Amino acid sequence: MINSLFEGALASSGIVLSEITLPFIFKDKHNHTFKAKTDALIKCKSTGKVTVVEFKTGKLNSKSCIKSCHNALTTQACWRNLVDKEVALTQAHSKLSSMLWYKGFYSDCLENAWNHSKSKHKIVSDMLALHGIGYLVVFKSHPPQVKKGKSFLPMQQFYGFDCTTLNQFSSKSDSYEFLDKSTELLTP
Repeated sequence: MINSLFEGALASSGIVLSEITLPFIFKDKHNHTFKAKTDALIKCKSTGKVTVVEFKTGKLNSKSCIKSCHNALTTQACWRNLVDKEVALTQAHSKLSSMLWYKGFYSDCLENAWNHSKSKHKIVSDMLALHGIGYLVVFKSHPPQVKKGKSFLPMQQFYGFDCTTLNQFSSKSDSYEFLDKSTELLTP
């Protein structure tokens, strides 16, 4: 719901959204496979480089693998009395996440779901880079620095992949063009 409202606002502001399932198989640190989708595709006017864009409403969580996300979502779904533990353990990660999201427990998903994981986005960014495709996470809002231990790191250094805020992304809109469902540009 929150992302749908956010994406609706993006579309009404002139951002061309294009949800495409990327033609790659990604693996987390335990070799669990997953797919990823785009929110938008852009092409740099000066270089022609294609970049996959992912829009996020807030900062990413620190879950490092799909299993840790599944365990956390199972705990939350059971605690919220949405499902018994025995049933939750048999549910796919995506089903638990959807169950929580559509019942209004957005923070449970933001804090625990794989699609909001810093590690997931790093894996996707690294794989796309191997194929000459850029990856950019655009945050609706985000502090310019993130606390790590006792120090603060610039947002991009903390995440380890290209990221920016929506204001910064929008201010550079004359340097790129949106692509609409151009899957041939993402062929491995």
